[in-house]
Amino acid sequence: MLLYVSRTIGNTNGVAKSALDVYEVLKAIDPEVKVVSPVIVGASDDFLKNAHEVKPPVKNPFPSPGLGFPLAWYRYRQKKAYNKSTFGSMHPDLIVVNSLASHELREDMQINAPAVMIVRESPRHFTDGNQSLSWAEKALASYPFLIFVSGNCRDEWRQNKRIGEIPSWYIPNCCEEHKVAEVQKHSKRELRQKLGMTPEEFALVCVGSFSRRKGQDLLIRYLPQMVEIKPSLKLYFVGNDRNEFGDFIRTQLQEQNLEGSVVFTGQSDEALSYIAAADVMMVPSRAEALPRVVLEAMALKTPVIASDVDGIPELIRHEITGLLFPMDQTEALVTCFGRLVSDAKHSQEMAEQARQTYWREFSCEKLRSRYKQAILDILST
Repeated sequence: MLLYVSRTIGNTNGVAKSALDVYEVLKAIDPEVKVVSPVIVGASDDFLKNAHEVKPPVKNPFPSPGLGFPLAWYRYRQKKAYNKSTFGSMHPDLIVVNSLASHELREDMQINAPAVMIVRESPRHFTDGNQSLSWAEKALASYPFLIFVSGNCRDEWRQNKRIGEIPSWYIPNCCEEHKVAEVQKHSKRELRQKLGMTPEEFALVCVGSFSRRKGQDLLIRYLPQMVEIKPSLKLYFVGNDRNEFGDFIRTQLQEQNLEGSVVFTGQSDEALSYIAAADVMMVPSRAEALPRVVLEAMALKTPVIASDVDGIPELIRHEITGLLFPMDQTEALVTCFGRLVSDAKHSQEMAEQARQTYWREFSCEKLRSRYKQAILDILST
């Protein structure tokens, strides 16, 4: 029996979307695969009907201010009893853990069984958050098997001697091809009209929740230069901007007096439509493993300008499938933008090369085949 652990499944972020891709593979291997996830959003009716869902373990009951030790101890005993009754009788052949974000969930289950971690993070994911790089390295080193979505990140993680000794596989992400096909039924003109884009504007789109890691501040920093190159430029931020970093971006924008050049869509179910309707997609991230949003742009044949961090160069080959700028020379972002604006023919040639590359190297069919072989290899070990 396979047990699949994921903090989120089917949500709007890439990790949660990829969680569904992996589930489909596991279900093909073991129709009785069980799923442990506290958040399942936007999953298909078929998933909800057929997934053998198990409620996640009760979290550690740290007392709130004013609550004494007896109540905390009572809650702790409740947690232990619940976890033992729910997971104590489980004897899976393999636990599949979807990303480091799900590691603590797996630990709380206290099941003694082989496990494989799908590593969807780069070391740079652990420079700004609450969890440290040493925590991440210790977590990865506790697994007997690892699957990396990025070859570049795999090489970097494996510089840690303990992690380097663990058997591992490289399996890159794919994107939601059925949704790409639905979007492609509409012309760019139809999509732009639906999204409120004017025919004369040059639409630049950046997709992702607002955070320093995603690098939206770099676009605001260089927006004046890009508007100077292309006065009809309109920048569309697609993603949750209702947080502290989003407020910071809005303040920076007001100081530059360029509010008229930017649209904040918020979190949107139309992200693929925005990518397809755009003239260029920007990915200014400071850390990524293998971003699905780039795969989506490749499949939709939208030109991409991206930072050269982590796994992005595995998708975008500079001047072949898109343009890359060095993270230590972020002003090159403007040069890349000017390059695409001035040479529309080359821009479309790169987008076509990117589309072909997606279907040749990163399709869902490829992903399913690679995961199936990896899981079967692990089970036979």
